[in-house]
Amino acid sequence: MIAIDTSSLVAYLSGDHGIDVGATDLALEHRQAALPPVVLSEVLSDPRLRPDVRTLLTSVPLLALHDGYWERAGLLRARTLRAGGRPRWRMS
Repeated sequence: MIAIDTSSLVAYLSGDHGIDVGATDLALEHRQAALPPVVLSEVLSDPRLRPDVRTLLTSVPLLALHDGYWERAGLLRARTLRAGGRPRWRMS
């Protein structure tokens, strides 16, 4: 199973190209993709989201959340920001 993050999913849906987009495409094609619940929530929150994309997203399995998930997610985000990374995504 491959967990797809928001930025890779948005890039895939926008028709962008890149290693992450190719991996997202392969994971979806081979039914090896899973979405963290927060990713599903973020992408579904786009008011312009097409119904066919909504159908695709709701057909992808969700990752099960285990104790400490949100703490680990917050610490990972802090480490990414500290290293100069910045979370971003756009739906266009």
